[in-house]
Amino acid sequence: NPGFETWTTSPGAPDSWTTTGNVTITKETTTKRTGSNSCKVVSTIADVGVGIKQLIVHAPAAENVLVTVQAYYYVATGSTAVLALVLYNEKGVAVATAGVNPPVKDTWTAVPLTYTPASGESEHLEVRLLTYGNAQAAYWDDFTVTATEVTPTTLGTITCEVTYGGAK
Repeated sequence: NPGFETWTTSPGAPDSWTTTGNVTITKETTTKRTGSNSCKVVSTIADVGVGIKQLIVHAPAAENVLVTVQAYYYVATGSTAVLALVLYNEKGVAVATAGVNPPVKDTWTAVPLTYTPASGESEHLEVRLLTYGNAQAAYWDDFTVTATEVTPTTLGTITCEVTYGGAK
């Protein structure tokens, strides 16, 4: 449900997403980027990082793969939106987190985060679309996850000369 078009109940989280923290989630039909809806996230108390989340499970990672998670947000001046990632290993232990608090207000803006999974390990990525503060509102739309193979590049040759005890 990357465009937040499917809702079994509203208010409530869009299908395939769950809430995190003290938050009100509603289907927004006026402030949207594309399609019929966006997801409106409003904090109900002065809480840190409330919103919606989704757990994405993927197969064992391959070498030279770059994963990009992106969502579009809209916040009015005075509100805060945050895209956060939490990476869990195959045992369910959080091994890495990343987040971005974009500064642009009053317009739909893409916010991407990228990471390189550890080779050969099954990982679970939890994506969080959040807002901060009391009665702060953020709108989210057009969520994507892409994996791109990165080709290693040789930048040049380095020649080293080692001298030990006067001998080369």
